[in-house]
Amino acid sequence: MTGWKVLVTGASGMLGSRTVAILSERGCTVRALVRKTSRTDHLRLPNVTIFYGDVVEASSMSAAFDGVDYVIHAAADTSGSEEKGKRITVQGTRNILNLCRTFKVKKLVYISSCNVYGVTDYQLNQLVNEDSPLERFPEKRGAYSASKLAAEEHVIREMKAGSYPIVILRPGTIYGPGGELFTPMLGFSLFHKIFIVIGNGKFELPLISIIFLTSWLKPSAAVKQITRC
Repeated sequence: MTGWKVLVTGASGMLGSRTVAILSERGCTVRALVRKTSRTDHLRLPNVTIFYGDVVEASSMSAAFDGVDYVIHAAADTSGSEEKGKRITVQGTRNILNLCRTFKVKKLVYISSCNVYGVTDYQLNQLVNEDSPLERFPEKRGAYSASKLAAEEHVIREMKAGSYPIVILRPGTIYGPGGELFTPMLGFSLFHKIFIVIGNGKFELPLISIIFLTSWLKPSAAVKQITRC
C-alpha cells in the first residue's frame, strides 16, 4: 500500500477518519475530502492532505481527484431528510462516479449500507450476503434507506459499464471509538439523559465494529463480510 494515492470522501466522519488514519499508517498518500465547516484536527496526520469540497458540487472536488489512484466514497447524508438524501447521497454519489471516470481512477470503494437489504422478506435467522434480495419498498422504510439504495443503483450501473473497478461494501450499524453510544435504531434520546426504546427491547442490531470494517485495508487481509441483519 505504500505509495498509493487515495482520496477519502466523508473524511471527517467516524468511518472516514478511521480509514484516513489507517491509510496514513500504511504509508499511503491520502487526500481527505471534507466540507469547510467540518472538524479537521483529527485528520492532521502524516501523509494526509486536507481538501475542502462538497460532494454536491462536482467542480469543488476536481482538485482532490486529480492524480489519485483510488477513491473511498464514505460521504452520505445521515439526517433522515428526504431532500438531503437525494442531494447529498444520491446526486453526490453520481458526481463521484463521473469524476472517477473523468480522472481514470484505478478503483472505487463505495460504502453503502445493509439498509438496502429487504429484510422484511427474509426468513427468521436467514444469513444475508451480497446476493440477497434488496429492499422492494425503500421509501416506506425511510429516507435514509431510500437514498442509499438509489445511490447504490447508480454505482451498480457504473460497475456493469466496466469503466473502472468498483467494490461495494454494505456494513451494518457501525460502532467503536469515535462513534455514538446510542443509535436511532434503538429509539430516542432526550438530552443524553432519557432514553425511549422502541418495542420490547429485544430488537437485534446489525452491529459491525469499526475495527473489523476497516481491517480490509490491511495488505494481507482477506475479509469476506457476511452481515446478519
